[in-house]
Amino acid sequence: FPVTIKSAGPLFNNTNIDLPNVESKINYFKKHKFSLCFENSSHPGYVTEKILHGFYGETIPVYWGSPTISKDFNSNSFLNYHAFKSEEHLIETILRIDEDDDMYNNIVNTNKFLFNLPDSSVFLNNFNNWFSAIVMEKLYAR
Repeated sequence: FPVTIKSAGPLFNNTNIDLPNVESKINYFKKHKFSLCFENSSHPGYVTEKILHGFYGETIPVYWGSPTISKDFNSNSFLNYHAFKSEEHLIETILRIDEDDDMYNNIVNTNKFLFNLPDSSVFLNNFNNWFSAIVMEKLYAR
């Protein structure tokens, strides 16, 4: 296989790197072109933080999970495992993008959200503010 696949997560870790929090995971992603963003199961509409971590890490997420993910995110901003005829075709596409800087940069810089919503960093900041102000406040109030 012409490329090395690194796994720094708790499952199948082959890097001896510990990523104790989301910030370290995103910073790790920033050193790579692609990120595997696989959900634990595949159900329409079931989308977790995984694809967002890939976007925040400025990678091209290779996503498997919700077969309806393109209703939530711009399908030109990630590789949807479900959209490929075979794993071989997906791998060929990854290798082609990896060798073509213009194609890679075009995908990475594509708006991640449908309907021309703001840049993803706006959503991350808003989510963090909401989480801190509402959720954490309620937890500590108990």
